[in-house]
Amino acid sequence: MPGLSPAEVERRALALFERLFDRPDNVRLRERLLSREDERVRARLAALERSHRTAGGSMPTLFPADDDVEAQPPPHRIGPFRLIAPIGSGGMGQVWRGVRDDGLYDQTVAIKFIRAHLAPLAGSRFAEERRILARLEHPNIARLIDGGVTDTGIPYLVMEYIDGLPISDFADGLGERQRIDLLIKAADAVQFAHARLVVHADLKPSNILVDPAGRVKLLDFGIARLLEQEDGFDAGLQPMTREYASPARLAGNAPAIADDVFALGVIMRDLTPQTRDADLKAIADRAARPNEKTRYGSVAALIADLERWRDRLPVSAQPSTLLYRARKFIERHRIGVIATAAAMLVLAGSAAVATRNYQRAERARAEADARFAELRSLAKYQLFDLYDRLRAAPGTVAIRADIAQRSARYLDQLAAARGAPEAVRIETAAGYRRLAAVQGLSGTSSLGQPQAARRSLDKAEALLRGVIAADPRSAAGYETLGWVYADRWTLLANNAESARMNAIARIWFDKALAIDPQARGALLGRLVTRKSEAYDLMVGDHPEAAMPILADTLATLRAARFAAADREAALQLEMTLLNMIGDAEYETGDIAGSLPRYREQQALTEKAIADHGETPDWLIRKGEAMFDLSGSLGDLPHHGAEALAAADSGIAAVRRVLDYGPDANAEKKLVMLLGQRALVLSQMGRHAEAIEAAAQSLSIRRERLKASPADPSRIRDVAIGANSYAGFLAAGGRRAQACSSAREAVATWEAMRARGQIGVRDERKNLPESQKLAADYCR
Repeated sequence: MPGLSPAEVERRALALFERLFDRPDNVRLRERLLSREDERVRARLAALERSHRTAGGSMPTLFPADDDVEAQPPPHRIGPFRLIAPIGSGGMGQVWRGVRDDGLYDQTVAIKFIRAHLAPLAGSRFAEERRILARLEHPNIARLIDGGVTDTGIPYLVMEYIDGLPISDFADGLGERQRIDLLIKAADAVQFAHARLVVHADLKPSNILVDPAGRVKLLDFGIARLLEQEDGFDAGLQPMTREYASPARLAGNAPAIADDVFALGVIMRDLTPQTRDADLKAIADRAARPNEKTRYGSVAALIADLERWRDRLPVSAQPSTLLYRARKFIERHRIGVIATAAAMLVLAGSAAVATRNYQRAERARAEADARFAELRSLAKYQLFDLYDRLRAAPGTVAIRADIAQRSARYLDQLAAARGAPEAVRIETAAGYRRLAAVQGLSGTSSLGQPQAARRSLDKAEALLRGVIAADPRSAAGYETLGWVYADRWTLLANNAESARMNAIARIWFDKALAIDPQARGALLGRLVTRKSEAYDLMVGDHPEAAMPILADTLATLRAARFAAADREAALQLEMTLLNMIGDAEYETGDIAGSLPRYREQQALTEKAIADHGETPDWLIRKGEAMFDLSGSLGDLPHHGAEALAAADSGIAAVRRVLDYGPDANAEKKLVMLLGQRALVLSQMGRHAEAIEAAAQSLSIRRERLKASPADPSRIRDVAIGANSYAGFLAAGGRRAQACSSAREAVATWEAMRARGQIGVRDERKNLPESQKLAADYCR
């Protein structure tokens, strides 16, 4: 290793010293580790070991104290536990194995003692560790059993005993996938701690044990820190393992989430030292970047990338090029890609022939009927079965749009044939609804083309009105027409016209239910119109009026039973209702009261992902749930870190969708989450990071508007983004830029008002707020 710098030699030697300190008799481990190292590293290690023998030892995680003071022997018993033998020692204290022998039950424990001469200085840290561990009940975190102070004044902790190896030793002989599985389990425990405002601060392989059954356990929260603590940090009293310490920790900064991310990145490099996998290298490099702003924003984001790697999906650590995404997609769906291409060729070649045969006179009528049925079946397969399978895969929006457009066109030809059944015309209308959804309906993965979506809905409506004219008792016709108007409502949200669309949708659903009271799809649609009614009330600044509607709708939904085809839509509606109830509680001032609803929404989303996989719809739902949760947490005292972690988790989820290609719905959620991240960072006093996140959000909003300049919802997004950006700029001391951004927001709102596109709430609240900011910042 001729390129090693003196600092790297020192880092490697200290890391080896730490690994070998408690295992002086493990000759095999020593030989294996030293065989990989440069002669200068081995020489420096030998010097450190000589220094330790003559000066009493100096662990890399040494707690500052008088090293030449001998440790006081621990007592023979601690309560019901009898001490058996020491199992570890460091600068701060000793760890002993103990057994319970009071006859109640058998139990082996690890008992951690502080050194006697450190008790006055660091006893409070032991008490803090005990408080921290009491928060952390997780299957991958060693459990706290008891704690206290001996008769001689020595603090101790009684912990779950783990008969295991450090993760790096256990991983010897395992494949890369198994190693990453172990790391994910460890990282999940770290993320669990972060969500409870605890940073570990000393992550390293020896603090992550794996037992013979492969269970991972995170140990030693002795220097962990509660993120909600703002005072009392003393860099001089903080031990650390230099090999795994971030530059910020080495500089004496207080432990933070970013430091645990860094340590996990270094551990990942230890676990995959010879990897040839470019994605794994990129993930480890991003996690362990010296600049924390370019690392993963949270451990959850790191876990998400590791899971993407495990599932052969594109990882966010790699540049999101079209070639890279295509390569990963083909790796996963090689057979499906070939089958889809073949099916499209068959369908294209069959359509014209089948329609022509169907319209011929009586000649070969039976053959034409069979051909018609065959084409109908194939088109339905493309439009419904194949479409739904592709919907579960990210990056397929454009493919689905093409399938929907072609299939609807073929069904259209069949529907126009003389004597075509009513069911074919309803199927064709449903096909145009699917095409509209993937083109640009709000709330679903789409290309972001609302005008194209409107044209598809117009075609669907024309077909359905023909069905109803021919059969005024067609419940299916009325129901599908109701859904067309419910779709139109999504294109007009925040607009005065939306209430009219919703009222028309309700009329059609009511007609369907009057004809067939058991039409579950129509009932679901009726509940959707109630949800939309409540939404319009909230946009009109009447959340208190919306709450009883939302509560009643949720109760009715949960009491109903739906067919398999409608269950996913019913679950999506349930999540939306929980989200809106939380929003209404928040907007009426009950911030704490909104949290249970948001957490319930989050739980449903996580279960859906566990049951159905990380499909785009569920990942976007997760992003929405994390946005809501972060918003309420950020407005409660001492929850800033948890709010930031929630926002970062949501950002990671929607970026996972965007890694595969454009998705307007995911983009919309991303700009919201980036704005929320900026808000939390600003509240935490991290203004430069807040401005950066807000700038990203506004930039994406502007790009979205360029793609669809006439879309009122995108114009509104830019106004909101510019308004928020102005506030963050001002908080960071950039008043001139804040003035410019506030003026952009005012101009955008006023242009919307002039075109009749502004909603009641925006005109009453958001426009005046932007005007006030402009007046304040432009003086």
